[in-house]
Amino acid sequence: MANHVQDLGGPEHITQSQFALVRAAATTTIILEKWELQFATEGTVSIADLLGYQTTLNSLRRVLETLGLNRVVPPPDTRPVMDMTKLTDAEQQRFKLLSHKADEVGMQGLSESNLLELQTLVGKATGRGSGPSSNDAAYRERPFHEIEYSRQSK
Repeated sequence: MANHVQDLGGPEHITQSQFALVRAAATTTIILEKWELQFATEGTVSIADLLGYQTTLNSLRRVLETLGLNRVVPPPDTRPVMDMTKLTDAEQQRFKLLSHKADEVGMQGLSESNLLELQTLVGKATGRGSGPSSNDAAYRERPFHEIEYSRQSK
């Protein structure tokens, strides 16, 4: 089931109807595999068993066609990755405190200075700075450690 779900773009991209068809396809696949094992071990196949197998296989084909036989590539995960090791111990503690406070009161409940501090810590932990890149196009989207702060006007 997991492989079929991945082929459809992952669990967050399929409907309940598609999931029901995936479950049916997985069950049908197991039935067909058991039949194939029986055919291989017995060495002979009755016409009734062969017709049952072919009918079941055709049903599976129709379910898979309904789901789509082409793999869907899920959209890339563009969420920034937080690497807390990029923060000092004091910054990590401050981040925990500010994020806990934000959980309690919401982002709109934080003071402007706390919000700016949290934004700076997130930027540092995700590898993006808020320094010159925020106002100079030449610095945009550069990793935090590559930003040259000495050129900033004071």
